[in-house]
Amino acid sequence: MATGELEIELPGYIYTSQMTAVASEPGEPPTRIFDIHDDVEVVVDWSLPLPLARLICGTFDCDLYLESQGEGKEFEIEGPVVQLNPATTTYHAVIKIPHDTIVPAPGETDIPYKLTVSVTYKDQLGRPGPIAGFVELPMVQFYLDS
Repeated sequence: MATGELEIELPGYIYTSQMTAVASEPGEPPTRIFDIHDDVEVVVDWSLPLPLARLICGTFDCDLYLESQGEGKEFEIEGPVVQLNPATTTYHAVIKIPHDTIVPAPGETDIPYKLTVSVTYKDQLGRPGPIAGFVELPMVQFYLDS
């Protein structure tokens, strides 16, 4: 499980909260090696401090960035938009990488990628606000199974 920080910037005060993210094939334990022909899910969890959670409304946008470490295409996969709920402090999202999204270079059978998940707050009018964070997952490898 990878960890990162959600940063909340308020006038004269910066609060950080831990975020976590993990990648796996649906129904399988977390791993760093994925068959190109299988779906992959990246699960991200984060929280807000209780006093703040009760005072704000809006949404969190969740995105996944895949950076090729070779001759592969780079991706930004838009994840879910998570509605803020004043009755909770913890949040959870699943971002899916559909099967066959990753394609190795001609003549290659695998390709490593760096994965980064970002979470960004938007107010009720859709404007970005002072809450954002990211998690860098360990390097992963997608391979072409015959």
